[in-house]
Amino acid sequence: MSSSYLDHEYFEDKKVAKAFSCALSTRVKKRMEKVIESFVSKENVQRFRHGGDWKHPANPSAFNGGIQAHSVEGTTPFEDIVNNDLESIERGVTQLADGMT
Repeated sequence: MSSSYLDHEYFEDKKVAKAFSCALSTRVKKRMEKVIESFVSKENVQRFRHGGDWKHPANPSAFNGGIQAHSVEGTTPFEDIVNNDLESIERGVTQLADGMT
C-alpha cells in the first residue's frame, strides 16, 4: 500500500489509521473475491503480482490485456459517525464492492 493512504487522515494516531486502512482494504478484498467467484471460477481469473506480470493459472499462454484503472469512492454520512453507527462500516464495504463490480 502506498503512503497515499494517509493523504486524507481522520485518525490522530497514525498506527490506528494504518491498521484501520489495512483492515478495511482486506475486508473489501474478501468481499470482491466472493463477488468474482460467483461469476468466474478461481482457475479462470488472472492474477497480478507486484514486480511481475499478469498470470492466468489455467492458461499461461492466455492473452495479457494489461492493467486497466478502476476506482470507486465511498461515503459515510457524518451522522453515522457521530451516532457511533458501526453498521456504517459494513455498508461502506458493500458500497465499495458494489462500485467495483
